[in-house]
Amino acid sequence: MKFLKNKAFISLSLLASLLAIVGGNAPIIAKKEKKQSQKQSIESKSKKKPYVEIVADELRYNETQDYYLADGNAIAKIPSKDITITADTMSFDGAKKLIEATGNVKIIEKSNTAYGEYVAFDTETKNYKMEDPKIFSDQVRIKARQSRSEYKEAKDKDKEDTIKIIFEDGHLATNNPVGIYMAGNAIRTRYSRELRIFHERRTLRWADLKKQKSTLKYSAKRVSFDQTKKHNNLKIQGARIDINDKISIPSPIEITATLGEGANTQFRGPILGQRERIGGFALGPRFYKSVGNNTFSFAPIIQLGNEFTFGGGAIASFNTPGDTTAIQAGYGSLENRFILNAHQELLWDFEVNALVNQFNRNQLFSSSQVGQNYELAHKVRLRNSIFDERGAQLRSIVGYAADNLDLFSARRKDDLIDARRDSGVGGLAEHEGFRFEESIAFYSKPIFRVGNEGYNVGLRLREAGSFRFYDTGDLNVINRFGPALEVTFDKLQFEIDYLYAAVGGESPFIFDQFVDGNNAIVFDGDLEISEWLTIGAFTNFNMDEDRITQNQLRAEFGASDMKFRASYDTVRNQVGFGINMILGEPIKYDKLQVNI
Repeated sequence: MKFLKNKAFISLSLLASLLAIVGGNAPIIAKKEKKQSQKQSIESKSKKKPYVEIVADELRYNETQDYYLADGNAIAKIPSKDITITADTMSFDGAKKLIEATGNVKIIEKSNTAYGEYVAFDTETKNYKMEDPKIFSDQVRIKARQSRSEYKEAKDKDKEDTIKIIFEDGHLATNNPVGIYMAGNAIRTRYSRELRIFHERRTLRWADLKKQKSTLKYSAKRVSFDQTKKHNNLKIQGARIDINDKISIPSPIEITATLGEGANTQFRGPILGQRERIGGFALGPRFYKSVGNNTFSFAPIIQLGNEFTFGGGAIASFNTPGDTTAIQAGYGSLENRFILNAHQELLWDFEVNALVNQFNRNQLFSSSQVGQNYELAHKVRLRNSIFDERGAQLRSIVGYAADNLDLFSARRKDDLIDARRDSGVGGLAEHEGFRFEESIAFYSKPIFRVGNEGYNVGLRLREAGSFRFYDTGDLNVINRFGPALEVTFDKLQFEIDYLYAAVGGESPFIFDQFVDGNNAIVFDGDLEISEWLTIGAFTNFNMDEDRITQNQLRAEFGASDMKFRASYDTVRNQVGFGINMILGEPIKYDKLQVNI
């Protein structure tokens, strides 16, 4: 047994990754004061292969058993991977290829710092286990009962090795709160759109929430944090919300958030309401399966129709990051209805859409519902000093469409048929065929704006136009424009527009008839009654026919960190739900996966 004291130093040529990061299985070489040639030989080898340097108060080595022990303020450095490990005691068993660190273990790697009481490293598999682990990174803090790692060596030389750490039974806290927002209703005005974007993209900080009293605690079956990704790097699955000590709500939702660059959060919840257009009022949980960065979901549903009729069905979906590919398909027996909503982004701002019994993607007729629509579309944004920050949005489409009158409520159907009759087509016959459309929509920059943050008035110009050509030879042109007044008066915020529409020609389809009037008033706004309740409305009043052609009532209620949104469209007879919550309290999880 050889014995060294007083801050002994040893260089270990391990080609192993403590913490599942460094690869290789080279033997450990005790670094002593020897001849210069031997020192150069060791340094030459270390340049070719990763190595470990250990410093401790005392170092012991049993040459027969190939066993090393570093005792007292032990420090291990892995220069090739920029890793530093400190502990009260470290050992290496050459026969078992096992490194153990005990007592006040600290591992520093890139932006992560891990703490624990015991760590065991297998230098052959490059995996490890840690007891009572705690990790502090740039964005999250993790505490768990135990953790283990899985190391995968990249076959491609251009790709880095990957490390996956699994934590069990612990807590995760984010450095900053995360905002989660789902509007639950269609966005039709600049006011509603800006409100949605504000909630989705805002960056929350604890300093901004000092007055907020947290009312919720969260738990989850599985949490995933991918430090290698900049976007959508946090996923929470199988969440449960504890409102207080007695009330706990299971939430079959998946929350996908971006840490470090604002909320930018996606919320995919259960089927609730009529937005999917599967028929009746649909209700059902949604289950998820993640494959790489892609997400599959499946939702079995029950349907409730008029006079207490019931049905059943299911909805499945597939989404890639950023929804560049997004497919949703389903079936409901209540009305024997199949639905499809597919979207694929292509190069040069082209996209392909396929819609069956869904809301049409249209800037002027966003509330219309189409039986079938298969289209190739191209989107362009024109930037100019007269447009607001979104620019003028131009959209060109060519495709095939078909009517389905069964999608509309009785009131909406009457409006569409009246408009079709007024245009000269008449009749109730559904139409199908090819169509071409060119549309434009924009808001101008403020013509004037006066006031302060709490009380202000601004005026813009609003434009939405559409030119359409059909395989029947028909042409239809609509141009809708006018002033848009934006007002903030303490707890009241709204946009009110006067829009004049010039309409020419006719459309053979029922779903794209223009019913909102040549002269119309559009109102969209909200009033905060109290911290717990906000009410709002969206209305289009057709001044020519003295009737409301679009009308939606909505409310947002709940504590400051958990607000539920509900809306009812009186014209389309539809109910929608959403949520706006701030996730800030530590999340208790059964299992957490971290990729570094």
